[in-house]
Amino acid sequence: MANNIGLVAKFSADYLDEIFRLNSVTAILQRNNKGFSFVNAHTVKIPKILLSGLEDYNRSDMQDPSKHYKGYAQGDAGVEWETFELTQDRGKQFRIDTMDNEESMNIVLGNLLDQFTRKQIIPEVDAYNISKIISYALPEYRVSKNYTADTNAQGVLTDMVNARALLADEEVPEGSVVMLCSNTFYAYLQTTPELTRYITQSDFTGNDGIFTKVTQFNGMPIIPVPKRRFISAIETAGKTGYTAASGAVEVNFVLVSIDSVIPVKKHEFSKLFGPDVVQDFDGSKLNYRLYYDLFVPANKTYGIYVSLGSTSATDVGRTIATTYVDDTTGGTITFSKIDTRGIAYTSFKIGATNVALDGNASALDAVTLNTAYDYGVNTTLYVYGVDANGKVLSKTVAITVGS
Repeated sequence: MANNIGLVAKFSADYLDEIFRLNSVTAILQRNNKGFSFVNAHTVKIPKILLSGLEDYNRSDMQDPSKHYKGYAQGDAGVEWETFELTQDRGKQFRIDTMDNEESMNIVLGNLLDQFTRKQIIPEVDAYNISKIISYALPEYRVSKNYTADTNAQGVLTDMVNARALLADEEVPEGSVVMLCSNTFYAYLQTTPELTRYITQSDFTGNDGIFTKVTQFNGMPIIPVPKRRFISAIETAGKTGYTAASGAVEVNFVLVSIDSVIPVKKHEFSKLFGPDVVQDFDGSKLNYRLYYDLFVPANKTYGIYVSLGSTSATDVGRTIATTYVDDTTGGTITFSKIDTRGIAYTSFKIGATNVALDGNASALDAVTLNTAYDYGVNTTLYVYGVDANGKVLSKTVAITVGS
């Protein structure tokens, strides 16, 4: 039990926040929730201040007692509350057997939350936040363009600068704009000689008061985003993790003012229960729940500019790799390793049927490592990572036996 006492300290809110700030690409957008009104289980109200403009100062009225010396036109000041509904109520429970934990020298339990935060929570929250920001972009500030290896580097820089100019014309504060971009787009920028003269490494302060060291171009932070998190639209409801939504595409870059977006984290809870309190089995339980969302008030949508590509994002982050030996004469194939990128699957299936992602592969053969499968020469196969219901979560590229 002594080991568990030490581990509980790591499962704290401060520990989770630290990991998030260090590893999340959207942590720079975070702010405190003061001034928000949480009405009920699903609703948050965000204030919008309304003020009337200037009018002429009337010197004559200021001298006239009958007009109560009113030189000033009376202004209107008020607050409207925009109502938004939180949609992301996500959670997981892990059960670790006492002997499994002991025989792994506490590696499983000691690293569980850390790895879960880095590999599952942060990528999903980043992907959701980015896709939600994109959904708020005004049509005139949403463009589509493909950048390829032969794209003129100067043109890439020009597109970025012109996008920033459009937001400047909307009076978006220059010091508030952040650029999120794909690693491919970032590579194109780095080949532009003009860019290097304006690049600095400096601290950027978000709305939550946290300093973040980032690359900046003329004071604008540039944050490269991994492909799996940079998707125009995602789905989380009813899913383990997240997937690209139907019709989603990869993203080139997003310009967004930190004053425009309001990430709301209403509830985050993690708790470790040791074997002394767990009643239904001999081991520990870790419960984790996150209730959050991201919103953009109506009068702040002009602080977003989005450049989309045309490449489908359907398969992004949903491929697995295998190591195998192919008997080119007999048509058999033997798998020695399946690389899951740290994702847990209930089982693996193999077959010549090309089952779509989210389809059902439960009827196919189960994969056992170091076992020969005979499908015949020149047969095209796929290996699938599936959940408990046989639903395809990930798959390999096509594998041709005997090729």
